[in-house]
Amino acid sequence: MSWILDDEVLAVISAIVIVASVVGVVQIMSSGRVVEPFSELGVLGPKMKIGDYPKEVVAGSPFRLYLYIGNHEGKSVYYRILVKLGDKTSVINGTTPLNSTPIMEVRRILIHNSTWIHPLDITLYTPGVNKRLVIEMWIYDEISGSFVYHGRWNQIWLNITPPPVGGIGSEEFREIPSEIDSLIAQGFLAVRRAESLGGDVSEMVSLLNEAIDYAQKGDYTKVSNLINQVISLETEVSRLGVENRNIQFIFNVVAVGIVSMGSVGP
Repeated sequence: MSWILDDEVLAVISAIVIVASVVGVVQIMSSGRVVEPFSELGVLGPKMKIGDYPKEVVAGSPFRLYLYIGNHEGKSVYYRILVKLGDKTSVINGTTPLNSTPIMEVRRILIHNSTWIHPLDITLYTPGVNKRLVIEMWIYDEISGSFVYHGRWNQIWLNITPPPVGGIGSEEFREIPSEIDSLIAQGFLAVRRAESLGGDVSEMVSLLNEAIDYAQKGDYTKVSNLINQVISLETEVSRLGVENRNIQFIFNVVAVGIVSMGSVGP
């Protein structure tokens, strides 16, 4: 009878170990996932401090702020930051962007768990009181193939005074041409495909951000060359990602199996 009981006890212990092993493998497979993905948007003053913002600027004269972006979305994200000008009647919230033409934009692709600080040299041309400088975050949506408002925004209230002498110039916001915009999007989708297979996309992202910088300067020939490099890297980065993921998975499963065998030993 005691021998039968020992077998039953062993069977129960084995079942518990099997369940624990399965749970361990599941945890290994999901260990890289982000439970609550989010992005950060911040604006710093000229001395790179929070709250150190100008209250008054001169029309036609540039002033400097600093943009802060943080990516904790669990994947690479293509950000588009829009700078707009409104007033106390303007409406903006977590679902509705400011209904105003952008005065400038900044774009950046960030891999997961990375941050970026970038200077914003802003020039406002129309004098006014209680103006609302708004900075919005938009992200590229892979399904729709376009940028969507991400619900993150900051604002600074300021007065814009006329210059002491001389006239006030003007400068229109220049958008990236649609065909170049499309090329950059293709590069980003190549990054996401390689990343989804476990590839290290840091080099691809670096090249793509370089292409974005050239696009915003109007040097479109270099943009095309850089994006071709990004796309050409996709196959190899994807292949290495799949190999590394498979090796890591096998290693983890074997490790769990060794622990399981040890727990039911004599």
